[in-house]
Amino acid sequence: MCRDTFGKSASAILSHLLNHPGDQDFDFRPLLHGSMLKKQDEIALAIDGAINEVQASKITLCLRHMDKLKSYITQIEATAMLLAAPYSGTITSAYR
Repeated sequence: MCRDTFGKSASAILSHLLNHPGDQDFDFRPLLHGSMLKKQDEIALAIDGAINEVQASKITLCLRHMDKLKSYITQIEATAMLLAAPYSGTITSAYR
C-alpha cells in the first residue's frame, strides 16, 4: 500500500497529471523513487483515469494552500528560535 501522498514520487506524478490533464497513458515509472519502484502495479491502478479542469484547479488550490501553511510554520519556527536565543544556555542546561 502507498501511504505517502506528498512524498517525492506522488508529488511528481500529481504534478505531471496537473500539468498534462489529458495525458492518461504517460510512463510514470521514471517518476518513482526508492520503495515505490516495487509498487508500480498499485500505482498504475491508482492513477488510472483522468483529472478534469475543475478537479485540477481544486487540487492546485489545495497544494498552494499547503505550501502557504508550510511557509507560515517556517516563519513561526524562525520567530520562536529568535525569541528563545537569549535563553539558549538555560534551555540547554535544563535538558542535561
